[in-house]
Amino acid sequence: MSIQMTNSGSDAPQDTSPATTGTAFTLSAANGSTVPGVQYFNVFPPALKSPSAKFQILTALVSDPTPQNATATLTWTGGANALTLFALVDGKSPINVQGTPVALGDTVAVAWADGVFTITPATGGPAGAIEVTFAAGVPVESQIGLVVGPAPILVPIPIGLSPLTLEPDL
Repeated sequence: MSIQMTNSGSDAPQDTSPATTGTAFTLSAANGSTVPGVQYFNVFPPALKSPSAKFQILTALVSDPTPQNATATLTWTGGANALTLFALVDGKSPINVQGTPVALGDTVAVAWADGVFTITPATGGPAGAIEVTFAAGVPVESQIGLVVGPAPILVPIPIGLSPLTLEPDL
């Protein structure tokens, strides 16, 4: 198996977040396995510095099935200018969820009304991190997702709806 990663100028076809500026990455992985059949390649984002890793669920960008002696190409947009935030009700999948662009130093207000989350970013948060606040009524069984590079990192909404600081490791 060989893997090659480059920065590219192309948009990430598997990236479901809103259009943002950032660095485009391309990863090419060759299935040189001697085991017959298809293989899958995964790219995980780096864990957040905060909150603790024990509260995080790292998801992966997964390649299409890659037959023996073939190459898979994965692309995504990453960096501080490509962060997006979303909220999920318990049991929902983060696949194809539309996120809201956020930036380091933002304070993001999350509210819940009529079965829908609203996410409102504003400047004035902690430097190098994103502070998330929750309105009364946000379901505590829900999760916040921060797209950091190839895939989202999911974090449970704190019991008591206390503010949450998300510090990506860029």
